[in-house]
Formats: sequence, C-alpha cells, structure tokens
Amino acid sequence: MSNRASVSNYEDSNPNLRSSGSQPPVFVLCESCHWCATYLYKARLPLDNECPQCSSDMLSSFPILSTEAFTFDYSEKRGVELEFRRRDKKMLIS
Repeated sequence: MSNRASVSNYEDSNPNLRSSGSQPPVFVLCESCHWCATYLYKARLPLDNECPQCSSDMLSSFPILSTEAFTFDYSEKRGVELEFRRRDKKMLIS
C-alpha cells in the first residue's frame, strides 16, 4: 500500500500567511509511526518532541524553503521516501 501526498509551500503567494522576517514552514516526521505534518509556524511545533499519533519522542524536522516542493511516499517495503524539487509556478494558489 502506498500513500502519496504532494506538498508545497505557498506562503509567498498568499499574503495572509506572509509576514516580515518569518521563518520557513517546517516538515515534521515521526520515525516510529511515520506520522507527518507541515507546520507553517515553528512556534507550533510540539515542545516535548512527542508524536501526536503514537507519543514516541522520535520526531525529525527540517525547514521547507519557499522555492521547494516535495512528494511524500510511504510503503511497507521501502519505508518513507521524500522527493524534493523546485516549486513550479502553477503550484501557486491564487
């Protein structure tokens, strides 16, 4: 079974999310249960590093630049795969 989700950062195209000096969104992945999320604000990250799904303390995270997009894929055979690419102009939300 494969679950594929395409995620892009549209902060630059959405004036309601844009703020002066703001940090990039953060992708968070639980290395135990493979739960994942993209946090638009770093301040909203779990302070105790605890996964909201399985309560483990095995969360990994990294920033997502405004020029990046990525595809998340998970399969039992291969595990988690992240494919990064430059964000395409047509991915912008009007």
